[in-house]
Amino acid sequence: MNLDTISLIDLGEKLRELAHKCYEADKAYIKADEEFNILDDNRKSYLATLTDAQEGKSTAEKERAALQTPEWAVWLEGFQAARMRSRIARVERDNAIRLWKSCEDIIFIKNKEWNREKN
Repeated sequence: MNLDTISLIDLGEKLRELAHKCYEADKAYIKADEEFNILDDNRKSYLATLTDAQEGKSTAEKERAALQTPEWAVWLEGFQAARMRSRIARVERDNAIRLWKSCEDIIFIKNKEWNREKN
């Protein structure tokens, strides 16, 4: 995109496209973050459930055993994947917002230039 020759209409269209991308990225981030937060909120109760099912003399022994179970490994893998999806979605949302704001700034600057040329 050559900023010297671009029209205000083209910039406005680009801004609308970027606004839609921001909206979609925001929705994706909210969904991914909510999925992660649900897992995070239930982490202690899930571990407690696994701990209660273990045999051992002390709670610490039962918890150590629970942390070694395949169920915990699978849960932890899902938890880490959800956290990564949330982080990636946040970065994509932030990038879309930055692009939208940059386009908005360019429109502002171009408007000033065009108004100066008219006068």
